[in-house]
Amino acid sequence: MINNLQLTYYLNLFLSINIAKNKNGINIAKPVMLLSILNGIEDNTITENKIYFNKELVSNYRHIFSQYRKTITPPEYPYYYLNSESFYTIVGSTNRKTPSAKFIREEVQYSMLDDMLWQLLQNREVRQKFSEAIITHFLSK
Repeated sequence: MINNLQLTYYLNLFLSINIAKNKNGINIAKPVMLLSILNGIEDNTITENKIYFNKELVSNYRHIFSQYRKTITPPEYPYYYLNSESFYTIVGSTNRKTPSAKFIREEVQYSMLDDMLWQLLQNREVRQKFSEAIITHFLSK
Protein backbone atom coordinates (compact mmCIF):
# COMPACT_ATOMS: atom_id res chain seq x y z
CA MET A 1 0.00 0.00 0.00
CA ILE A 2 1.26 3.46 -0.89
CA ASN A 3 1.66 5.96 1.90
CA ASN A 4 0.28 9.23 0.49
CA LEU A 5 2.17 11.34 3.02
CA GLN A 6 5.49 9.81 1.94
CA LEU A 7 4.51 10.11 -1.71
CA THR A 8 3.71 13.82 -1.29
CA TYR A 9 6.92 14.39 0.68
CA TYR A 10 9.17 12.89 -2.01
CA LEU A 11 7.25 14.45 -4.86
CA ASN A 12 7.75 17.85 -3.22
CA LEU A 13 11.47 17.12 -2.83
CA PHE A 14 11.71 16.23 -6.53
CA LEU A 15 9.95 19.44 -7.53
CA SER A 16 12.12 21.62 -5.29
CA ILE A 17 15.55 20.41 -6.41
CA ASN A 18 18.22 23.05 -6.78
CA ILE A 19 18.32 24.08 -10.41
CA ALA A 20 21.00 26.18 -12.05
CA LYS A 21 19.86 29.03 -14.25
CA ASN A 22 21.50 29.81 -17.57
CA LYS A 23 20.89 32.05 -20.58
CA ASN A 24 18.18 29.65 -21.82
CA GLY A 25 16.28 29.71 -18.52
CA ILE A 26 16.76 26.76 -16.20
CA ASN A 27 19.29 24.01 -16.65
CA ILE A 28 17.19 20.88 -17.10
CA ALA A 29 20.03 18.43 -16.42
CA LYS A 30 18.90 17.31 -12.94
CA PRO A 31 15.25 16.82 -13.91
CA VAL A 32 16.34 14.86 -16.98
CA MET A 33 18.65 12.68 -14.86
CA LEU A 34 15.74 11.96 -12.51
CA LEU A 35 13.61 10.96 -15.51
CA SER A 36 16.46 8.73 -16.71
CA ILE A 37 16.54 7.01 -13.33
CA LEU A 38 12.76 6.55 -13.36
CA ASN A 39 12.98 5.11 -16.89
CA GLY A 40 15.79 2.81 -15.80
CA ILE A 41 13.61 1.43 -13.03
CA GLU A 42 10.75 1.06 -15.51
CA ASP A 43 12.80 -0.81 -18.12
CA ASN A 44 14.69 -2.90 -15.52
CA THR A 45 18.14 -1.48 -16.30
CA ILE A 46 18.10 -0.29 -12.66
CA THR A 47 16.98 -3.24 -10.56
CA GLU A 48 18.36 -2.37 -7.15
CA ASN A 49 18.98 0.82 -5.23
CA LYS A 50 22.41 1.22 -6.81
CA ILE A 51 22.38 3.63 -9.72
CA TYR A 52 25.50 3.10 -11.78
CA PHE A 53 26.90 5.66 -14.18
CA ASN A 54 26.75 3.23 -17.08
CA LYS A 55 26.01 3.35 -20.80
CA GLU A 56 22.30 2.61 -20.30
CA LEU A 57 21.81 5.54 -17.93
CA VAL A 58 23.89 7.89 -20.10
CA SER A 59 22.08 6.84 -23.28
CA ASN A 60 18.68 7.29 -21.64
CA TYR A 61 19.75 10.71 -20.32
CA ARG A 62 21.00 11.88 -23.73
CA HIS A 63 17.84 10.66 -25.45
CA ILE A 64 15.52 12.47 -23.05
CA PHE A 65 17.64 15.63 -22.97
CA SER A 66 17.68 15.88 -26.77
CA GLN A 67 13.88 16.00 -26.79
CA TYR A 68 13.97 19.30 -24.87
CA ARG A 69 17.25 21.05 -25.76
CA LYS A 70 19.74 21.08 -28.63
CA THR A 71 22.83 21.41 -26.46
CA ILE A 72 23.15 18.59 -23.94
CA THR A 73 24.65 19.11 -20.48
CA PRO A 74 27.14 16.27 -19.89
CA PRO A 75 25.44 13.54 -17.81
CA GLU A 76 28.22 13.36 -15.24
CA TYR A 77 27.17 16.77 -13.89
CA PRO A 78 23.59 15.99 -12.85
CA TYR A 79 24.56 12.46 -11.77
CA TYR A 80 27.16 13.97 -9.43
CA TYR A 81 25.40 17.20 -8.38
CA LEU A 82 22.15 15.47 -7.43
CA ASN A 83 24.17 14.54 -4.35
CA SER A 84 23.22 17.95 -2.96
CA GLU A 85 19.60 16.77 -2.74
CA SER A 86 18.46 15.11 0.47
CA PHE A 87 17.02 12.00 -1.22
CA TYR A 88 20.10 11.13 -3.35
CA THR A 89 23.48 9.90 -2.13
CA ILE A 90 26.76 9.26 -3.92
CA VAL A 91 28.66 6.24 -2.64
CA GLY A 92 32.32 6.98 -3.24
CA SER A 93 34.36 10.14 -3.51
CA THR A 94 32.58 13.49 -3.61
CA ASN A 95 35.63 15.72 -3.35
CA ARG A 96 35.51 17.22 -6.84
CA LYS A 97 34.08 20.62 -7.60
CA THR A 98 33.69 19.77 -11.28
CA PRO A 99 33.40 16.02 -11.95
CA SER A 100 34.44 14.32 -15.14
CA ALA A 101 33.10 11.05 -16.51
CA LYS A 102 36.54 9.55 -15.82
CA PHE A 103 36.42 10.71 -12.18
CA ILE A 104 32.96 9.18 -11.73
CA ARG A 105 33.98 5.88 -13.32
CA GLU A 106 37.10 5.69 -11.13
CA GLU A 107 36.01 7.28 -7.84
CA VAL A 108 32.23 6.80 -7.53
CA GLN A 109 30.86 3.32 -6.92
CA TYR A 110 27.20 4.23 -7.49
CA SER A 111 24.48 6.56 -6.30
CA MET A 112 21.36 5.63 -4.40
CA LEU A 113 18.00 7.02 -3.37
CA ASP A 114 16.49 7.10 0.10
CA ASP A 115 15.25 3.60 0.89
CA MET A 116 11.65 4.79 1.30
CA LEU A 117 11.77 6.63 -2.04
CA TRP A 118 13.22 3.53 -3.70
CA GLN A 119 10.35 1.47 -2.32
CA LEU A 120 7.76 3.98 -3.56
CA LEU A 121 9.32 3.99 -7.05
CA GLN A 122 8.81 0.23 -7.39
CA ASN A 123 5.18 1.09 -8.13
CA ARG A 124 4.50 1.91 -11.81
CA GLU A 125 1.77 4.47 -10.99
CA VAL A 126 4.10 6.30 -8.60
CA ARG A 127 6.86 6.43 -11.25
CA GLN A 128 4.34 7.75 -13.75
CA LYS A 129 3.15 10.42 -11.33
CA PHE A 130 6.73 11.53 -10.62
CA SER A 131 7.61 11.57 -14.33
CA GLU A 132 4.56 13.64 -15.24
CA ALA A 133 5.26 16.07 -12.40
CA ILE A 134 8.89 16.54 -13.51
CA ILE A 135 7.87 17.11 -17.13
CA THR A 136 5.13 19.56 -16.21
CA HIS A 137 7.17 21.47 -13.62
CA PHE A 138 10.57 21.66 -15.34
CA LEU A 139 10.33 20.72 -19.01
CA SER A 140 7.03 22.05 -20.32
CA LYS A 141 7.94 25.70 -19.85
